[in-house]
Amino acid sequence: MKKYKAISNRRNFRLAEDNNLLGELVYSKWGSLNAVINLIDNTENKFKSKGIWNQKIELFNNDKKLLELKMGWKGIKIQTQFENNVSNYLLKNIGFFSNKFTLLDSDKTELVEIKSDFQWKKLRYDYDITTTTEFDKLENDKMLLFAIIYGINYRNTSMAAAGGAT
Repeated sequence: MKKYKAISNRRNFRLAEDNNLLGELVYSKWGSLNAVINLIDNTENKFKSKGIWNQKIELFNNDKKLLELKMGWKGIKIQTQFENNVSNYLLKNIGFFSNKFTLLDSDKTELVEIKSDFQWKKLRYDYDITTTTEFDKLENDKMLLFAIIYGINYRNTSMAAAGGAT
């Protein structure tokens, strides 16, 4: 089990494990769905939205699709395609007015717990992330953490824009 912290800085998020920076999620501009993951090893991966209502977001490394996120009523469906191994996950809010999220695998096993912390003075979210040992064994687990942050941020932004609860 590991603990991570995602700290927002304007429109970007820095992800760290035990104060060791792993990378940054950088949005091209405020309100944009297009973002880049800059890992500490200088790897760059890009999120791109698809569809009329931007309900599907894909993450690419160059031209290779790594994962996709689909917004739905039950949560955010995440399908990874790392090394030709396809896996499905569900990122869902725990309770309608809750600040907690969980990532479930296809067997409905909880892999990650995320607590969002709204910073009133800064008007942005930070996230405390706790993973299970099963998650820590996953290939590209850090990339999946960035996808989780992106998905929760997208959901929170959408809810705020619609005038709903965050």
